Amino acid sequence: MSGLITSLRRCARRYRRLLAALAAAAAVLAGLNTVNQGAATTPVVVAVHPIAGGAELNAADLAVVWWPQDIVPEGAFAQVDDAAGQTSIAAIPVRAAVTAADVLEGGSLVGAGLVALPVSFSGSTSVLNVGDHIDILGPEATTGQNKVLAADVRIAAMPHSQTTFGSGTDLVLVEVTPTTAAQLSASAGITGLTFALR
Repeated sequence: MSGLITSLRRCARRYRRLLAALAAAAAVLAGLNTVNQGAATTPVVVAVHPIAGGAELNAADLAVVWWPQDIVPEGAFAQVDDAAGQTSIAAIPVRAAVTAADVLEGGSLVGAGLVALPVSFSGSTSVLNVGDHIDILGPEATTGQNKVLAADVRIAAMPHSQTTFGSGTDLVLVEVTPTTAAQLSASAGITGLTFALR
């Protein structure tokens, strides 16, 4: 019996560093499990794949995951049914939380107090997507000088291109204030409206 005890002591002395490392690792894992179990989490609706701006959110586009409460963005949806049927303002990346700020209020194309104004641009608008912000440039109605007519305008919708009789103009709906809409409408009869991406 004494020989067995002596052998065990020798073995323990030989591998004491390894045993100490294993004990420390076990303590760390136990601590992490305690932290994870104690962390408060909340359900968050996320996109299961990239969602384009202007798209209607379907249940198949969304999933519910549990996030730590301290990293949940403000206005995040907690149930798929709350987000499904809403229209995205801009593109939503995969696995991103879907929030009230990502969708149109009340299903409208534009926000409260704003209007959707159709604007025709010279040239192709293929580089534009719903949710993009642009500056609209063109000749001023009174002086004819080229300038920024509307700054930081959001693309609200992209109807089919309106290219008729070789005019080469593409129609988009932009989200603007009523005042800006009136200013742009005054320039509607002037050709040469262009845009600059922000």
